Order: sequence, then C-alpha cells, then structure tokens
Amino acid sequence: MNREDFLMLNQNIVYFDSGATTLKPKILSEAISDYYNNYSANAHRGDYDISLRVDREFENTRRLVKELLNAKDAKEIVFTSGATDSLNKIINGFFKHKLKKGDEILLTKSEHASNILPWFELAEELGLIIRYIDLDENYEVKPENIKIMPNTKVISLAHVTNVVGDIRPIKEITKLAHENGIYVLIDGAQSVPHMKVDVKDLGIDFLAFSAHKMLGPTGLGIIYGKEEYLKQFKPTVVGGGMNASFSYDGTRVYNEIPYLLEAGTPNIASVIGFGKVIEYINNIGIENIHKHEEELKKYAVKRLKEIPNIKIYNENTEGGIVAFNYEGIFAQDLAIYLNKYNICVRAGNHCAKMLKDEIGVKNTCRASFYLYNTKEEIDYLVKVLKNENIKGVIRTYNETLIILLDDSSYLSLSLDNEKIYSNNQNCNKIDTKIKVKDIKKYKENYYIVSDDNKIYYIIINDNYEVAFEEMQTEYDLSSYILLKDDVQSIVELDTASNIGIVLKNDGSLYKQEYNANYNSDASKVIFSIKKEEIFLPNDEYGNILNAVLYYDYDKKEYEIRFAVVMLLDHYVKEEYVNEIFKVIDNIKNEEYYVEMGIAWLVAELYIKFPKQTMKYLKNCNLNKFTYNKALQKARESYRVSKEEKEILNKMKKK
Repeated sequence: MNREDFLMLNQNIVYFDSGATTLKPKILSEAISDYYNNYSANAHRGDYDISLRVDREFENTRRLVKELLNAKDAKEIVFTSGATDSLNKIINGFFKHKLKKGDEILLTKSEHASNILPWFELAEELGLIIRYIDLDENYEVKPENIKIMPNTKVISLAHVTNVVGDIRPIKEITKLAHENGIYVLIDGAQSVPHMKVDVKDLGIDFLAFSAHKMLGPTGLGIIYGKEEYLKQFKPTVVGGGMNASFSYDGTRVYNEIPYLLEAGTPNIASVIGFGKVIEYINNIGIENIHKHEEELKKYAVKRLKEIPNIKIYNENTEGGIVAFNYEGIFAQDLAIYLNKYNICVRAGNHCAKMLKDEIGVKNTCRASFYLYNTKEEIDYLVKVLKNENIKGVIRTYNETLIILLDDSSYLSLSLDNEKIYSNNQNCNKIDTKIKVKDIKKYKENYYIVSDDNKIYYIIINDNYEVAFEEMQTEYDLSSYILLKDDVQSIVELDTASNIGIVLKNDGSLYKQEYNANYNSDASKVIFSIKKEEIFLPNDEYGNILNAVLYYDYDKKEYEIRFAVVMLLDHYVKEEYVNEIFKVIDNIKNEEYYVEMGIAWLVAELYIKFPKQTMKYLKNCNLNKFTYNKALQKARESYRVSKEEKEILNKMKKK
C-alpha cells in the first residue's frame, strides 16, 4: 500500500475513524469517473456495446465479492444500499415469513443499532421474544454463555463489534446454532474489511456488510445468503429488473436470484468502483491488513497506557479499535480538542446505545485503524494527549476553545483551525499568580474559579487576546452559583420581581430575593441577598414536577422539553402518575419538540399504567397532534398487546 494512493492524507490529517468510514484510494474515483465519462449505460438493459461492458464490469464485481467471501456461487451475492439496508432486507424479506409469535431472537447489548432496531420492529409486529447473550468481563461473547431455549430461532450478531472491536467465535457459535436448528445472521460491517471472512468455513446463513468501510463508495451494501435461503425470500422492493413477466390480471413471474432482490436501476458506478477496490485490497492481501491492524492496536494500547488519565475499555480485544476516555473530559470535547491537531477520532456511543449499560459510560472516544495508518501517527496522538498535560477542562467560549492546563495556563484555539494561541503565543500574558481550580458556566458565559474561590471573567477580544477580569462582589449571582458546591444551576432569574430560583444538587428548589443593580454594559447582575427560604417542599422527587408546574415555559421550547424528558426518564412511577398528568395539562407550549416529548411521556405512561392513562386520555387537554402522536407511539410499542393497539387506533382524533 502506498499512502500516496489516498489524496486526503495530503491534508496532513491523522485519520483514526475508519470504523465509521474509510478513506478512499484514487483508483475508486478513477473507476467511477471512467464509468460516468466513457460508458455510462444501464446494467442488464441493453444490447449495445457500452451496455454490455457495464454488464461485464458489474457482474465482475459480484464475482470478486463471491471470491472474497469464498461463497459457493456468485448468485449468493446481492447488492443493496448499505449494511443497514442489507440487514433490514434479510430480516424483513426472509425472517418475517419464517418466524411466529413466541419465537426467540438472541442478540447482544453491544450490537449496532442496525442489528437491533429491525428486530425490535419485527418483534413488535409478530410478537417475538428478544433475549440478550451475556457478555464477559471484556464485553465478549463466549459460546458457553449462549443459552439455547426450545423457542430460540435466530442468533444475530456482529462478527466484530464497532465499539470494543472484539472478534466473535462465529464458527463455534454457528455450529452450536445449527445443531439446534437455529439460523445465524452475521453483521460483517467491521469484519469483512479487516480480516479473512470465509462463509463456507464459518457455516453462517447470512452476512451483511458495506463497501464504504473497506475503501469503497458509500451507498453500496452486500448480502451474502445461502442459495437455498435466498430463493425463499419475499422481495421487500418490487419493480423493474426483478421480474420476468407480469400481466393485467395480476399474474407475475419474478427473476431468479440475485436479480429477484435487486429491483430498479442499481448503484452501477459504485458497484463498478467497488470491484476495483476489491482488486486493490487483494493485491495487498486481507491477511496483511489484519496483521497490520493488530500491530497498531497493540502499539496504541501500549502508548496510551503511558498517560495516567487515559482509560482504555477494550485493551484485550483483537480488532483494530481502541475505545478510550480521558478522565474528566467529555468524549466529544476531547474529539474537538484533537481535531485542532488534525487528529480525527469518533466520539459518542457509536450507535451501540445499550453497550453503555455494560461498560458503565455513555460515551467514548474511538480510534479505529486501517491499512493506511502508521505507528508514527499513534505517536503523534500520544504526544498531543500527553505533552499538553491537559487538566481536563475543555470549554467552548464564543469562537474559541479554552483548554486549561495543569500549570494554570491555558490554550485558546480559534475554531477556524488557522492559528493556536496560548499565554506564550500572541496572547496577552495572564496573571500567572492565579491558581485555577475550575472553569464554570453560567448561562452563556464562562468563568475561571481560582483556588481561593475568586471568580474571573474570561475576556477575549477580536484579536483573540485573552485576559481575566475579577468579579467585584461575592454576591454576584454568577459567583453564587459557582461558589456554592451544593448548587447545580440557576433555573430562572426574574429581574422584574427580584427573584432567583436555584436548583440544588439534591434536587431541591430555593427562592432567593435580591436587590438588583446592573453595571454599564449589563454583563453582570450584582445583588445582595435579603433572605433565603425553601420555595417548594423538598420531597423525594426533587420538586421537578412542581418546578414544571410553576414556570411559564410558553416561549421556552427546549426548557420544557428537558423537563418533560426528565419526567420520562426518572418519574414514570405509580406514585407520580396523577401529578405528571397535572403537569402535562398545565403545559401550553405547542412547539414541535415539546409536543413530541409529551407524546413519548404519555405513551410510556400508558405502557406501564394503562388504566390510569386511559382514564386521563378520555378527559385530557392535549391538542390533537400531541394526543394522536401519543396514541401512535403507544401502538408502536411491542409491550402493548394487539387488542390494546386496536382500541388505541379507534381513539384517534380526526
């Protein structure tokens, strides 16, 4: 492999996000350009030379995929729009017609959304049971942890997971499954691009993967299916190309596989381009790619462990993925920081939204490697994380990223990525006597908190020169929120009535009366506290219900949505049901995100407390949109019976 084959690397980026999508070699764009410029005809449609050339190139890619996977026949290869589309087509085109109520599907909590959500939908429609295989301490699947039940019909797993990169023992799992008459569906999105996948040797029934994760184009996916099973598919899309004939009376004859499952004009350019990419990969050798990634993974773990604040979640897994966090730094903030050094990593839950329950953290940074990555790039990543000695406070202020360092200095980085400023580079020299304890936010402003609890405004002028201005009074409302450890936030500040509402960490809500004075530029409110009293009772659910009832949220869409979601997440309990109904009826805001939040809340209340909620729905003050949307979301739940769904459907307002 020649790094010069990848033009994006000329931008001096360090690309560690191949788990999301890979960089593309020049050969791909050249092949696609050649098609569009020189023989842009349709496939399987013409009797003229350029059309026949399209057919040859198109079917050659199918042959190359067949050989890549060691499939029995090229007809076992079906082109789709992506791995997600492939999984949906398999689940809805085959399993939808094979499974019945009470049948069980085995998944894991580390699956990508594309291998979970289609099963959720089908389970709700057919009354299927979904059960999760226990993961071990490394978040891996062991065959001995797979408990087969008499009603278990399908095992659907990723070959390699996209967060921790564990390689599942698919051959052993498939043997166990087939001994018990169970189908095996494999999500190969993270395996086929990185290692040899031999479908005959594995024995699997179905495999789904995408082209864009292995140097290929976006918008192209692949299904491998055993011929006998593909022939039993009911097409999920019908139309041109997949039929042999049809008549006015409804009689129709469909084509043989794979064309049966490829209705319409296919993504011709991408298929042809992908063929050239497979040849490119074959020349390198998929085994060599796998070996290279293994070496990079081991090296990255070794180097990252040199940094005390780095936590690695998958040290012992085999795939070319490192999931990590920097202690005290939100994952997305760290990704933004690394971007300033042209390092690209993924941050978030990576579409594996249930895995957080297993690893105990909602978001991680993920460095995923491919054939174009080097140990030198890993060294650079470690240098950026290690040598800057980040304390762990990263905040965005206007157009500048403020990074606080252990030595109480800072970096201020312009978001246009053109220049980096710090206290020793083109910036006003800060008062180094200030020992910084933290950076806090009040409303849209950020403040420095010193070790002696003094508060400093961060001031940045048009030239990105940075200075700190000390607040002049300890009674500044902002200083109150910053200095009081038990205060979580200022919920509301009403300057007309001189009342500030303070939300404390224990969930209690307090009223503060103050005398307000404004400085000349109105940048801060200086007040003196006259009295402090408990504004609402400090009950067990932290006044959130009462807080929602108290405030006028008519013009504050996202505030009221936040409150509703808080109720949805934490207070859908029997003792609070009637109070929640009062809250809902008191909300007069008709913004979209408010209405959707209320709909989710009502639907969840119905699922858990159908009698109370049905009584409420008959006499509620919900507008038609929110009311109908709540009914819809309840009907869409697999936890609601078919009979209940029919009743809810009849309750819809016209």
